[in-house]
Amino acid sequence: MLRLSYLIPALIGLLSLPSLACPDLEATGDAILPVTAPNMVYAVKGIGGNPVEGCAAEDTPLASLQDVIAGRLPANPTVVWEVQNAKGADLIFSTAMTNPETQPGEGILLRCDTVMMIQAPDGTLAFSDDDGSANLSLLVLPRMMGTYKIWVGAYSEGASCEGEVRLADADLACPGVDRDAIFNADNLSQTWTVTAGGPRDVRGCAALKALVDSDLALGFIDFAPTLDMSASLPVGKDGITIAVDAICDTVLIGLDGNGNWYFSDDVGEDLNPSLSFSAEDFTGAKIWVGTYDIAPCDVDLSLGQRASTTCPNPDLPVSASANLGLNLEVSSDGGADLSACSEALGDLEYEGFTSLSPAASIQIDSLIETPSLTLTLTSTCNGQILTHSVSEEGQDIWTLLTDLPFGSDTLALQSIGTHAFWLVSETPEACSGTLTLESAELSCPNPDLPGKEAYTYALDDLIVGQRLPVIAGGKTDITNCTVPGLSANGTYIDRPDFVIETDVLASVIFESEGPCDTTLIVRDGEGTWHYSDDDAPDSNGGAISLKESIPGPYQIWVGTYGQELCESALLIKRGLFKE
Repeated sequence: MLRLSYLIPALIGLLSLPSLACPDLEATGDAILPVTAPNMVYAVKGIGGNPVEGCAAEDTPLASLQDVIAGRLPANPTVVWEVQNAKGADLIFSTAMTNPETQPGEGILLRCDTVMMIQAPDGTLAFSDDDGSANLSLLVLPRMMGTYKIWVGAYSEGASCEGEVRLADADLACPGVDRDAIFNADNLSQTWTVTAGGPRDVRGCAALKALVDSDLALGFIDFAPTLDMSASLPVGKDGITIAVDAICDTVLIGLDGNGNWYFSDDVGEDLNPSLSFSAEDFTGAKIWVGTYDIAPCDVDLSLGQRASTTCPNPDLPVSASANLGLNLEVSSDGGADLSACSEALGDLEYEGFTSLSPAASIQIDSLIETPSLTLTLTSTCNGQILTHSVSEEGQDIWTLLTDLPFGSDTLALQSIGTHAFWLVSETPEACSGTLTLESAELSCPNPDLPGKEAYTYALDDLIVGQRLPVIAGGKTDITNCTVPGLSANGTYIDRPDFVIETDVLASVIFESEGPCDTTLIVRDGEGTWHYSDDDAPDSNGGAISLKESIPGPYQIWVGTYGQELCESALLIKRGLFKE
């Protein structure tokens, strides 16, 4: 029989084990490095650690992180950086890690899902999960003199990661404009084999962030330019184009002699970037070849004559003015090749031919009276219609209506003013036809309308799961609708099929199922739209997972990808994230 005196120390030891697995703020770590440059890189091979659940409870050293800390962290710091000067810019700490066990595809490597904790010299703690970009960690901290301890781990158990932990001055996030380029261009028709990418993460560069919709689109570069093109370079009358040919995901950054920045990503069918400079405005340029992800790769960088293209121009004289309900004769001479006009048409990619000048135009004075147009076309070439208008913000809106050879098509109008139309054919031969424009009535998803059915569920209801029958689909193709913040496909009714509320905070998964190809739209309590098609387990329905931080009520539309109605069902259940 064991004595109680032996059991007590054993129990105390067991109870203290979880605290031994937590990050040790007193530990120094194996790597202590002085910060001697604006960019510091520390190589890491294999990360992981212990679950931090419970490490940030009340009255513990990590209590200040109790609402944010997650994942797995090692007990000792991954790296300790010693900052020897308190003057200067803020410091950017980031992870750049991949999973070497993942097979690369089309030049893209899967990023490891990292987490990072930092203790600043004054003892304050900071934590990051996906703040840098998808699965990467990033923290911006004030510069202080002293040691910054960095713990880097993985969100999930068993992750195999390798890459870098990086430190950089926040005001040095932009490319090095004063550095000498690796290559210099002295004539056209040149190609260089270069290494794309580098350690510099340019998401913090304000000049570049203004050029893209998302910080994640910028990528990684070397500090020095890849190529320098002087202002004396003979560019010819059509200007020049600089382009990348690569199997990895690359980006191009340019800076001309006037201080203007340029950015390019995924141009054309091969998803390679390119930049063009016209002859009259060329003042020289420096070019950086980067990668979207952290992995560098060898690519071909080519400099050549800019292709001379002629594209549809809404500023040219219009052949005829249209009126609602009247037949209008339209024609095309096939002089504009649309396959070379993607950039001019707002990245609209299509192989066809039309005229430079619009075949017709109509003036729209009120979107309330005319929210959309139904177009009917009969032509000698199974023609289609290209349309142009200008948004309220002054942006060009190009649309190609491809259903006209099969009857009619509907165009949702996004602005008042002049709407121009071109007749498009598959071949460069001349084409003619008759176009009719009529005002159309649409039945688009409208969150201001009451739902057909409303339910409130408790947590136990979500754990069990709910299945609600519904007739999926509607009479309106949503591509003809203008719903701010929503990009989707399928046909729907106007009011929500369901309004779902939960009386507790819980993650929720919505799925649509049925014998037909169903789609799913969910609008959460913050007014954010979510869309899914073919993400359900049967890959023929929609599936949307919302975290518990996204509030309800949830407005739900169940649609069909085609025109048919379908007896379907909505499944609702509790979701689990990163578990």
